[in-house]
Amino acid sequence: MSKIIPIKKSDRLRPDSLSPGAKELWSEYYRMAVSVKLLSDDDLVILAGLCEDLAVYHKARAVVNEEGFVRTLANGEQEAMPEYWIMSAASERVLEKLRSLGMTPMGRAELGIY
Repeated sequence: MSKIIPIKKSDRLRPDSLSPGAKELWSEYYRMAVSVKLLSDDDLVILAGLCEDLAVYHKARAVVNEEGFVRTLANGEQEAMPEYWIMSAASERVLEKLRSLGMTPMGRAELGIY
């Protein structure tokens, strides 16, 4: 079993390979995961992926906020913006990772944490 990682190590454990947006989210989500008292060194890859997916979501959301959910094609038809689908997929991945880290009610129930 992996040991639980104290909060003070957050920045030292942040992967250098994270995108700038994910680096900004790392400390906040690291602290949340540690507060559940289940974050181990084996979970850092999941946490890094969570931060990356959140950064992707926020970037796509900014485009959707600026340009809207729908775009008009050259032939006059309308379709959802590609960023909407990116945002939607990232949101699903975020929820999956939050659950696996015990950071949602369902995740805590699945892990036996009440």
